[in-house]
Amino acid sequence: MCSQPQLRVRWPDGAFLPIIPPQDATGEDLYKMLRFACGPNQELRLCFNELTIEKDASIKSYGIKSGDTIYAYVFTVPKDNQRMIKSIEGIAREAAKINDIHLNQLEQQIENHPLEPAKHKIIRIKPLPTVLPKKPQEISENPLPTFWKPTKPPDDDKKDQKSGTLPKYSTIEEAGAFFASIGWNQWMW
Repeated sequence: MCSQPQLRVRWPDGAFLPIIPPQDATGEDLYKMLRFACGPNQELRLCFNELTIEKDASIKSYGIKSGDTIYAYVFTVPKDNQRMIKSIEGIAREAAKINDIHLNQLEQQIENHPLEPAKHKIIRIKPLPTVLPKKPQEISENPLPTFWKPTKPPDDDKKDQKSGTLPKYSTIEEAGAFFASIGWNQWMW
């Protein structure tokens, strides 16, 4: 005959409480034994080896044996939490109603416009063989086509009044001389 396991429950304040649960105890039995230590707005959670003990599982399934320590955590459930949950549920219900109305409208649009058979729209495509061009025997002497016409760069270093573009400079000194001649208030943004 096996003896009943002797367990220790460690509370958040560091106090230990020895308990002797039945041999085939479940998490529900442990919660019932320790419920006296919690108030009406408090929730008790039991943990062993950083695993929360579920109410429907046996303590043997967690590997709990005689002499082990179970940690008890007490959480306070605020009263405002119930009001907030009701508000969230109300918002979710309204969102579901709006979504349902939208889906009903889509279904009505589909029912009002039945689709015609599209047999005449079906196109059968046969795979075509890939055609690779033959490689030329010698390099072509024809020039490449011109994609744009070259433009004449502006002659003066000042801003072209017609096009609104600035000339390009090859050195920083040239650019500095140009901007110094304009004045700082005309080129700064």
